[in-house]
Amino acid sequence: MNENKGIEREPNSIIVFEHNYIDKSRKIVKLEDVIIRNIGEKLYWIDVWGKENLEALESLGIDKKAIESLTENIEFNVKMYPDDMFRFDLGHLCFEDWIQNWDFTVQNMHCLLGGRFLISYHERDSELSSELINHYVSDQSVTSKHAVFLIFEMFHHMIDSLLRVHNTMQNKLVLLDKSVVTRNDDLMIEASKMQNDFLIMREIDHYARNVLNHLSNRSSLFVSQNTLPAVDNMSMVLERLEDDLVADREICSNILNIYMTIVNFRMNLIIKKITSLNLIFSGVALLAAIYIALPKQTLSAVFFVIIMVICGLWISKKF
Repeated sequence: MNENKGIEREPNSIIVFEHNYIDKSRKIVKLEDVIIRNIGEKLYWIDVWGKENLEALESLGIDKKAIESLTENIEFNVKMYPDDMFRFDLGHLCFEDWIQNWDFTVQNMHCLLGGRFLISYHERDSELSSELINHYVSDQSVTSKHAVFLIFEMFHHMIDSLLRVHNTMQNKLVLLDKSVVTRNDDLMIEASKMQNDFLIMREIDHYARNVLNHLSNRSSLFVSQNTLPAVDNMSMVLERLEDDLVADREICSNILNIYMTIVNFRMNLIIKKITSLNLIFSGVALLAAIYIALPKQTLSAVFFVIIMVICGLWISKKF
């Protein structure tokens, strides 16, 4: 079943999928057809694109504070709400022209999870949402036997995105390491940015792992006992990634320290050259002053003494 493959969606809209585990039917329905309080075999996934569409969710009878929380710019954490519902954030990362500007952009997808529904919300167009929508029916038909499938898919895409971003950042780290002996002063700025990028990624990874741990330790219609090992495996992947991010950030810090050491060494060489030039010009100025001040008959003796003193200082410095 691939009828939803390559679905065309209007910007700033709501799309609702109904999944029936009895007759194996999966279809797109209208928001007014959703009855999330009804105990039965139906699961609804509601994807909301745009802040202006959140008011329409109030017709579902969901706690208003929970809906309003979807727009809050908070950390990746878990908030408990009434009616057997909780909220968690999924951080979705993607790179944009990293070769030119070396930056990545964090895109958040906020979710409300209930016994019979999953609401996902994003302010702008989301690659994660598009991937899930375009593969929803075909993947559900083949592999899904439980509502937790959508949660797995979200975390799978997020983890895959994190790993791709991390791989790209590691390539960037190699380039920085090779450039450390160059005279590129922008290296220090880029290394400082990378340190901050690794810190942001580690924070996102840490909170995502907390969400997975929360899901694996809580009885829910979305997470059965049979699927807990899969949740634990995802958590282990994120744990290893967090360790790698810490190690990479330390490498980045070492690169920055090495670069600063090289800069200090070059600065010392420049200072030594300036000092040598200063001594030469000071000596010339002294000789000129003596030449002007002393009578001509005593100049030869004075210059002889000065030359002997300079030679003595040079010999003592060498030996």
